[in-house]
Amino acid sequence: SLWEVKFNEPDPIKAKATASSGDSDYRADFAIDGNMQTRWSSKFEDNQWWRADFETPQKICGVILKWETAFTEKYNIEAQDTSGNWKKVYETADGDGNTDIIYFEPIEANALKIDCIQRGTGWGNSLWEVVFLEGSNPPSLTASSDGSQFDIRLPNSMSLGVIILRWGESYPKSYSLEISSDGKDWREVFKTDKGNGKQDWIYFKTSSVRQIRVNCAKEADGEAFILKGFELKSGE
Repeated sequence: SLWEVKFNEPDPIKAKATASSGDSDYRADFAIDGNMQTRWSSKFEDNQWWRADFETPQKICGVILKWETAFTEKYNIEAQDTSGNWKKVYETADGDGNTDIIYFEPIEANALKIDCIQRGTGWGNSLWEVVFLEGSNPPSLTASSDGSQFDIRLPNSMSLGVIILRWGESYPKSYSLEISSDGKDWREVFKTDKGNGKQDWIYFKTSSVRQIRVNCAKEADGEAFILKGFELKSGE
């Protein structure tokens, strides 16, 4: 099942969890206890939050959010730096539950907060587990000199089924996407000649992925394409 998927996770970062709501059976700390049989769940309302305060400052570059059926559709993630200032590091209005693998610019953080703005179901906001991604080895995104090929290298192999590409103002109408578990053998999982920019959700059969390659067909004007970022989701 999805709950049994492993991500080569490091030892958990020690933290104290609090939340806007959650009774004794669904406490905030259940989301960081390493047990996929326990979970945090808020009351059945929008505008709830979950927060982790680290025992010592931690350099992090992302989080893995393992949602229960009661997922959050619209949410933000904020990190508090060592000066006490809060910075929004991620936001989405398209959450669909399951497992979100979210990377952001590495930050030395005292705390991390998930603002659950709008629920995706009639239930509450519920997380089986939150895993903090250690920031010394973030993924890399590089582009060819002419902006026609993008390479994403993950810090370790992950079981993925969805890749989300976020394009800038200059985007390709035709491109393909390949995945590889070792950087040697590549498999094409998506191809289109009807790209319209903004955000593309690419679904494929669940696979072990270490590297991702996006091959873009150049336009007549030769303008370089802009890939602003990417998001990952586990296989269904």
